[in-house]
Amino acid sequence: MFLHIFNNWTWYQKISLTSMFLLMLAVVLAIIWFLLREKKYILFTISSFASASIITTIVLLLANILFKIQITYIFQLTPIIVFALNFIYIAMSIGFFISSKMLKKIDIEKLKKEFLKDSLLVTIFLTLMSISLIFYLSNTPLNFILITTLITLLTTWGNYFLFPVFFKKKNGKEL
Repeated sequence: MFLHIFNNWTWYQKISLTSMFLLMLAVVLAIIWFLLREKKYILFTISSFASASIITTIVLLLANILFKIQITYIFQLTPIIVFALNFIYIAMSIGFFISSKMLKKIDIEKLKKEFLKDSLLVTIFLTLMSISLIFYLSNTPLNFILITTLITLLTTWGNYFLFPVFFKKKNGKEL
């Protein structure tokens, strides 16, 4: 699969896609640093995007090997959609983090509940959107929607379970 993509994409496609992801990550990290100045959140964001990349690669590879789904050019949109929705998910959590920070006291449990709420909302939205589309699609577009939805849901819940790794109460105190 990777050789197929590597050999069939032009150098322009390879460089532009890689540059786009690196630039997007750099901008997101710069914004987070400007707004929060919180090293833990920077590390969480880097881990979140890294896990999204790993999940995307593994799911596309498994879909190709196990289900014999041909990964065509439409699947170039999958990482873009996954990264965009991951960015929205992180942006929602940053908004909540900033509002908590303004209160001078960041409650980790509240932040974790907010992550759970956001994860559930993203799950419900993507599930309903996918269900509404799958009845009208066939073959490649259907596979694209289902695989992209699966990757996005795995990334969203991966973020939820990744959050406690970076944000813990210290000695029973708030962050």
